[in-house]
Amino acid sequence: MGFFTRTKRFLPKNSVTVALLDRDVPMAFGVVENISEAGACIITNAPLTRDRDFRFKLSFYRSGMLAARGRVVWSSERKKPGASAAAIFNGVEFDITSNTERERLQSILQTSEFKPAAG
Repeated sequence: MGFFTRTKRFLPKNSVTVALLDRDVPMAFGVVENISEAGACIITNAPLTRDRDFRFKLSFYRSGMLAARGRVVWSSERKKPGASAAAIFNGVEFDITSNTERERLQSILQTSEFKPAAG
């Protein structure tokens, strides 16, 4: 799916953690702010290099793990309301070529672990 494809976004009700890997070496860790079939907004404590491909391992509260490939398409530093320090928000476009993995992600997003994002 392309970055400009509009897909329904979901907010996790519990933390969804992410490990970003380069050749199976962890490069960064983060938490999903929102997610869709096309990609996710991931909060990290360090910026990710734009246009860089990574492997991602997403850990869901009740649905286990999902591995995917993706590309960082934007990164920006900002403070969440009520936070004492700034965080780095990174937009990641998924590159899921397996129909099985795409269907698994779709199924996970339909569980009670997620709620639709406003807008």
